[in-house]
Amino acid sequence: MSRRSTSRSAVGLATFALAFAGFAIPSADAAPATPSGVSGTCNQTGCNGLDPYETDCVADQYVGATRTSDDGTTTVNLLYSPSCQAAWTEVWGGQPDSMIDIANNVFNYYTAYTDEWGNGHTPMVTDPGSTRSHGCYYPADGGVGTCTNAFFM
Repeated sequence: MSRRSTSRSAVGLATFALAFAGFAIPSADAAPATPSGVSGTCNQTGCNGLDPYETDCVADQYVGATRTSDDGTTTVNLLYSPSCQAAWTEVWGGQPDSMIDIANNVFNYYTAYTDEWGNGHTPMVTDPGSTRSHGCYYPADGGVGTCTNAFFM
């Protein structure tokens, strides 16, 4: 077995162990490289509380974790921008005026509300790689909330 195969096996085993513990970790192949010349107008803590669309952080976004509500109607995505090193929650198909949030393990927390069609996104939190972020959706009718697993860059 080559050194490269051994290294990939170790990474795969570690990823499986963490995923089994309830954490969503994208494989090295899942996170696209930041395209040359793509960058948002903020980075790390400078992105806290800012809109990902107004800062161009959406230019290289990808889904770090996703979850569908128990009733199958709502999708909650935890999005990540490598160039901005920031994460945010996006919801599709929820109830109007439902709360959505984004939080990380260094106490950055922001909320937003879905629009009249049940869609929306939160402001961003810093997520430089050592941070764990997760996003949640809480239906306006008081039903069961839906949260993504934590995401590790």
